[in-house]
Amino acid sequence: KPPSRSPGTGGENPFQIDYAGANAGSEAVPAFTHVIFQANDALTEAVPGIAPKAPTVKAEETDLYEWSNGKLHLVNVLPGNATAAPNAVIGSGSLIADFGFDHAISDDGSRVFWSTKSDGQVYVREGGTATTKVPDPGKFLTATPDGAKVLLADGKLYDLEAKTTTDLTSGAGGFQGMAGASEDLSRVYFVDTEALTPPEEENAEGEIASKGAFNLYLWKEGAVSFIGALAAIDNHPAGGVKLSTWAAVPGDRLAKVSADGRFLAFESTAPLTGYDNTVREAAGCAILSKEGFPGCFEVFEYDALNGSLICVSCNPSGQRPLGTSNLSLINADSEFFPQPDNLPPLGEGRLFFESLDTLTPADENGRTQDVYEYEPSGVGGCTRVKGCLSLISSGKGPKDSWFIDASDTGRDAFFATHDQLLPADQNDFMDLYDARAGGGIEEPPLPTPCEGEACPGPVPNPPEAPGAGSSTLQVNEPPPPRPCAKGKVRRHGKCLKRPRRHRHAHHKRGGAR
Repeated sequence: KPPSRSPGTGGENPFQIDYAGANAGSEAVPAFTHVIFQANDALTEAVPGIAPKAPTVKAEETDLYEWSNGKLHLVNVLPGNATAAPNAVIGSGSLIADFGFDHAISDDGSRVFWSTKSDGQVYVREGGTATTKVPDPGKFLTATPDGAKVLLADGKLYDLEAKTTTDLTSGAGGFQGMAGASEDLSRVYFVDTEALTPPEEENAEGEIASKGAFNLYLWKEGAVSFIGALAAIDNHPAGGVKLSTWAAVPGDRLAKVSADGRFLAFESTAPLTGYDNTVREAAGCAILSKEGFPGCFEVFEYDALNGSLICVSCNPSGQRPLGTSNLSLINADSEFFPQPDNLPPLGEGRLFFESLDTLTPADENGRTQDVYEYEPSGVGGCTRVKGCLSLISSGKGPKDSWFIDASDTGRDAFFATHDQLLPADQNDFMDLYDARAGGGIEEPPLPTPCEGEACPGPVPNPPEAPGAGSSTLQVNEPPPPRPCAKGKVRRHGKCLKRPRRHRHAHHKRGGAR
């Protein structure tokens, strides 16, 4: 059905369409075979027993659609397939964050989580033929890749197949958001303002959870562990930027979790391991200080296997930092953009981060951003109990370097820098490098300029053509063709009448833009 609104962005009643996401792909179903978009128009007719006619919406409202198998399907169908809910959004839409929620569409595209914009009630459209209402008022936060489980913004975990609801807070409430989770949601890292662990249960630093604090917890299949108390301002960064440690959308979140949930990497301004992170010199974290931050951001890694918390960016010398450290976000304003693997899925806890501080003696350009790698004890030859730190970028150039991504094992770290790190790099433009464990690809040596007698002399003139009687083979070329008479041109070896040229008028292109 064609749209009833006017095309383009102008006019009083413009038609608007926005991409909302697509399936990531599975072993049986390729990616992008189920594409979801929203539009402010009714685009589909009724399909008896499966879906009603798309509801009419206002210009600022949207219906939700799926394009699959060459056909358009309505998504915001209510249970029973007799009616639809106008003004629907994918996941939670902009109710708690911008677009870009994890697994709002299952990898195979069979399940699509959507919400009514009026109250945020979550539904899931299954197989394009049935709709299930999630029996909880919490808004959509994330789901498993197959869509079998969904985590809501009130801390409730609902299992669609078992039809059971689990409260991560055990009824205490106070759920603020999550820092990340394993793909199967068996491990969830979240922030809560209630004391969910008893006073006798201390964290690795001998501290306990307290009511009113922004307590960081690990929920693992029913058991809750206290990691540490974050600073309130960790969720309200400087300059009005929406980045935060427990943001709803992964692209805005200053935390990363390994696929199995064992490792959590995150940023915080709180001195979680006792390190004094107040800036050493006024220029280092001046902007953060003006915004009320207690100190510079530091990068931490938590290991759920042994309950250890390491500040990987805290200066080993014990000196206060020259500047902040951070995990990498390529483009925080584009939630659909894939983010770097600071924690490679097969890296056994290898962690890549950026820092304005000088964390090793090789780093000589203080307050200039460099790329670092942290390896836990027992990984990559590291034998230190608190892990090993390595400088990836040069640490010498006057301009910042940036971590871009890493291979699945973390043995290849890709970073961008202006520094000339190899002989083939003959300029100070920004280049992409691969820091490879065990050495990179050997480059061919550059040619060296010659000196003195080593330089070749001038190229001699070619010898004269041999005279008659020479034994050299000679090739007799045919004589050039005779010119054609006036008014004719040669075509395929024949002189033909010259064709006339026609003048064509230029027409302006019209239509909507």
